[in-house]
Amino acid sequence: MKNKMNYIAFGLGLIWFAVMSLLNSYADPFLGFFLNIVFAGLIGLIAAKFFKNTLSLILLFPLLLIAFIAVIIGNISASYIPISIFIAFQLARYLSNKRWSVSFICLLIIGIGLSFSYGVLPKYYLFLQETTKKGEGILSFEYTTNSGSVVGTPSDKPIILEFWNSRCNSCFRKMKMLEELQEQINNKCYILCVYADFEDGVNKNLPKYSTSLIWAQNKYNLSFAYDSLYYHYNKELGLPQTIIVAPNGKILYSDVGYIPGNKKAIMEKYKSVINQY
Repeated sequence: MKNKMNYIAFGLGLIWFAVMSLLNSYADPFLGFFLNIVFAGLIGLIAAKFFKNTLSLILLFPLLLIAFIAVIIGNISASYIPISIFIAFQLARYLSNKRWSVSFICLLIIGIGLSFSYGVLPKYYLFLQETTKKGEGILSFEYTTNSGSVVGTPSDKPIILEFWNSRCNSCFRKMKMLEELQEQINNKCYILCVYADFEDGVNKNLPKYSTSLIWAQNKYNLSFAYDSLYYHYNKELGLPQTIIVAPNGKILYSDVGYIPGNKKAIMEKYKSVINQY
């Protein structure tokens, strides 16, 4: 009977971590990360009174959910939520025989520290991805998309240029994000995914683009074009690279790389740049 109860407690622990991580992430704009941590910690104190002997077993395995939760939600700081709950539960276990006031003060300290990290981490990753475009000034370009329309400068609205090629897995993950961005901003800007040729020129690489395009245009609801000169961004930085261009051709923002867990912060940054126009 005791073993059966331990298995039940273990299963409930898994469900608890998954549900609390998701709820805390989505409730954060309304309750605040700090309050969520305190709430989780108080629940942990109560649970510790009943599961003193099995608590460590319950808490170990759910920590493997951290990476998955961060990527699924699109906020890399979400990984702090299950970690913080883990700390709160473990703290509750060891302090369950102490005075409740001591336990609560410890939880407050944890909450303050983690809430600071929760706000700073996404901005830090954005800072790492942001680049300074060489030769910043006015870009002049004109691309014919896979649908036959023409996108270029000058334009009637901002343009997001996303440079990619078939060997870049992160490029495809970022295309998924750009699809979501396109749905949220409606017609506030153009989004164009430009296949970047940097090897042997048009004749050799155009077939690679054509083959990749067949797959990409069926998977992503985006516009595509081919850049035979690879001249609009810094080659040494790699792919994917994004350049947001004003209607007059001025570079407003550029970054390189993509961290799936930081999706929300990246999208908010792009929106803030686009909303200037």
